[in-house]
Amino acid sequence: MEAAVERLRGDLGLAGVIVGLPSVDTLKEVDEAGVIIGTPDRSRLWRALTPQVFRWDVLARAYDQPEAVLAASTDDASLVAALGGRVAVVEGSAENLKVTTRTDLLLAEQILAERHR
Repeated sequence: MEAAVERLRGDLGLAGVIVGLPSVDTLKEVDEAGVIIGTPDRSRLWRALTPQVFRWDVLARAYDQPEAVLAASTDDASLVAALGGRVAVVEGSAENLKVTTRTDLLLAEQILAERHR
């Protein structure tokens, strides 16, 4: 979190900063039929994590959009970027999990158990 805040403070041209991890997975783009149509260069791909920090006025404008736009957004960074805001990324920790699935929960529990040994 500190690195994200410091990066935002240090660059007045940024609207926000997110924490992320470089992608180690090979990702595939597929068409509607499930056929691979592309393989993006993973050296330019990052997994977005939390926290995400933004300048207040920019974030407020990002949320002042029609409900359909907000519902289609996957995170605050995409809303801000869609308005033309520059959002940077700083590297985070692989232990900073987004707990969405049962597997994520089990992994988070294991990480916490290891920290308390």
